Amino acid sequence: MNIYEMLALIGTGLLLRRVIKSEKPFAHLNKFASQVLLTFYVFSNVASKDIAYLVEIKIVFLYVFLVIALSLGLFHR
Repeated sequence: MNIYEMLALIGTGLLLRRVIKSEKPFAHLNKFASQVLLTFYVFSNVASKDIAYLVEIKIVFLYVFLVIALSLGLFHR
């Protein structure tokens, strides 16, 4: 995703927030984005790397899987 796509998503979110006055849909969207989509995004970035490269940066590899585990663990609450 490039910078223009990100800015478009942010702008769309701001416009929707002004149009929709209720906070309830945004609370659910925030939970979905932070717990589900972020987990898949982190996992896809790790899955696209070569395993030899990941072994070289073991600590980062462990942190990524810790983030994924915590995100999936918090999703069930």
